[in-house]
Amino acid sequence: MHLRTKRIGNQPYLYAVDTYWNAGNPKVAFQTYLGRADQLFGPAAKPLVRTFRYGAVAVLLQIARQLDVVATIDSVVGSRSNPSVGEYLLLAALNRAAGDPCSKRA
Repeated sequence: MHLRTKRIGNQPYLYAVDTYWNAGNPKVAFQTYLGRADQLFGPAAKPLVRTFRYGAVAVLLQIARQLDVVATIDSVVGSRSNPSVGEYLLLAALNRAAGDPCSKRA
């Protein structure tokens, strides 16, 4: 990831850019606008905070495996279906905890 400056008129605008190689040519994988250079680095600079979530579902799934959540739920409920009640409830909980929940059918 690197910063790229684009000039539009007399103003420099900064972008955070991540690139990758495709068939010997660089391609943009990710680009986001950060603001004008004077807003970010000048005397009136505003703090810029942007976060990204990576691996939240993998971490939660690993914790669920260590706690043996699916087997515990299935031992109480006695499920024989596929997916089991424990697996279904784990998927529903992961969906809710991951930060961008959708409907149970989705």
